[in-house]
Amino acid sequence: MNKRKGCMFFTFNLSGGSVKAASVYYVSTTGNDITGTGTLSNPWKTIQKAADTMTAGDTCIIRGGTYRETVTLNTSGTSANPINFKAYTGETVTVSGADPVTGWVNYSGSVYYAPMIGSLGTKDQIFVNKQMQFEARWPNSATLDPLNSTFATVDSGSATTIYDADLTQAAGYWVGKTVWCVPGTGYKSYRSTITSSSVGSITFDAIGIAAAAGNSYYITGNLKELDSAGEWYYDSSTSRLYLWAPGGVNPSTLTVEAKKRTYAFDLSSRSYINITGINIFASSIRMSASNYCKVSDMTAEYVSHDTDVTSQYSTGIFMSGTNNELRNSTLTYSSGNLVSIQGTGNKVINNLIHEADYSAADIPAIYLLGSSHLISHNTVYNAGRHLIFMPTQNSRIQYNNLYNAGKLTRDCGILYEFAWDGQGR
Repeated sequence: MNKRKGCMFFTFNLSGGSVKAASVYYVSTTGNDITGTGTLSNPWKTIQKAADTMTAGDTCIIRGGTYRETVTLNTSGTSANPINFKAYTGETVTVSGADPVTGWVNYSGSVYYAPMIGSLGTKDQIFVNKQMQFEARWPNSATLDPLNSTFATVDSGSATTIYDADLTQAAGYWVGKTVWCVPGTGYKSYRSTITSSSVGSITFDAIGIAAAAGNSYYITGNLKELDSAGEWYYDSSTSRLYLWAPGGVNPSTLTVEAKKRTYAFDLSSRSYINITGINIFASSIRMSASNYCKVSDMTAEYVSHDTDVTSQYSTGIFMSGTNNELRNSTLTYSSGNLVSIQGTGNKVINNLIHEADYSAADIPAIYLLGSSHLISHNTVYNAGRHLIFMPTQNSRIQYNNLYNAGKLTRDCGILYEFAWDGQGR
């Protein structure tokens, strides 16, 4: 292997001739995509700039800092010459799906507002100093832990009505707002729009299963309920974000961020891409119809978020295609899956996976479809419902430490499968 110009390498095969001229590129938050050359002394500013330049065999080394982008690969590596993204040795790299919110103005008491353009709708998610805050709700929660929050309790009900003596608000107060409930035997959660309300009751669009005494519920969608620390409300008509920050302080003294992007990396339809030692925040990695892509040594926080409980499938780190791999990583917090797998021959090995499905949808921490996967030596715990859903063929699920399922539901199992022949599992 002959070194050339400090950043260019040639490899040779035994039959003679060059196989690949491999380049090493550098990215830094202080770099420049226009005047930079991608070298250590003159790096680019964005990872996407490197991704647009790289070909099979190339490596991108990323200096420490936070990169607010979705990196999309336009080409693939090969088995002999993969494309590599790596954190600079000894430095922490985070690709974030969140952007800062600034320009705070006092609204009333401890509530402030700031302009926020580009709502994600049901995927809106707000962070203060890297901790998720709750959308303004009734009743208030005593904690910001979404798997251990505070709920109201149904006195009695039906598929369209909840009766609760604690609903003391005037008639019509809750009309147009949203109720979240885990009804009946506690199989999963539902969300519905409230159509009428009176003292002691709310009526809503049918949810399919009757609410019963003891079921948990809460109500969102009302600025008037922004009445405690750790809550926010977004007014789409004015593009304003309202926030009562922890401690009641001016949010300008804190780091406030809003989720703006779903993915940190999109490797869809690409092959032989390696991502090593790069963390992600408020975003995921998509490997749709990808082959032989590998993600390792990553810490991923708040991987996916959606308050629409019908849209949680295929969330988290998503792998389809063949022979992709997630290894030696920590994944935490998702309203749905933390890992979702389809295709054939994909691997999830030696990961720490926890705080999944805090929406209490019919969703596991690890969702398996397809065949011939390997789920091995992972620790998976704390989920709103089940931990692994496995209608999969010829797959191996082995040596995993699984515990604390059903944090928000009662009718579930740690491992969940039905009406399926594993065919060799």
